[in-house]
Amino acid sequence: MWSSGGKATRVLAVNVPEGVQQLTNDECDVMLGFHHPQLPILVIDDSLTTRTLEQSILEAAGYEVELADSAEAALSKAQQRAYSLFIVDIEMPGMSGVEFTARTRADEKLKRVPVIVVTSLASPAHQERALAAGASAYIVKSEFDQGRFIEKVALLAQGS
Repeated sequence: MWSSGGKATRVLAVNVPEGVQQLTNDECDVMLGFHHPQLPILVIDDSLTTRTLEQSILEAAGYEVELADSAEAALSKAQQRAYSLFIVDIEMPGMSGVEFTARTRADEKLKRVPVIVVTSLASPAHQERALAAGASAYIVKSEFDQGRFIEKVALLAQGS
């Protein structure tokens, strides 16, 4: 992989009976098993640091990302645009991430969009409450592993 003009370019040479073929980035992604959804991922967290960190990780993995600093702002955005995945914190001023998840599960338009909760709350009770509200995955910030995070994102975003 190399960068030309600020854009990363992948080259995959494939030895086939007809000779070597050069493939496009999208063709490389398919052959290598990468799948990035056409729809963006919405990251919802009141912490600017957390939002930008998650955005950087996701964009480095090739995802388009939009940000919301509250659950209320996220619901408004989700009514105006389709998303492949919501990534939400639990503890936020106003509406919590659990309430956001419950509201999206009750909304015919949003209920199929998976939700990953990323939070500092590590107790089993918090995890059970988030999963009962409809979260697809629960990640504790103190146990955050970037590789597993991207694997979970890829799995869930692909299915939406």
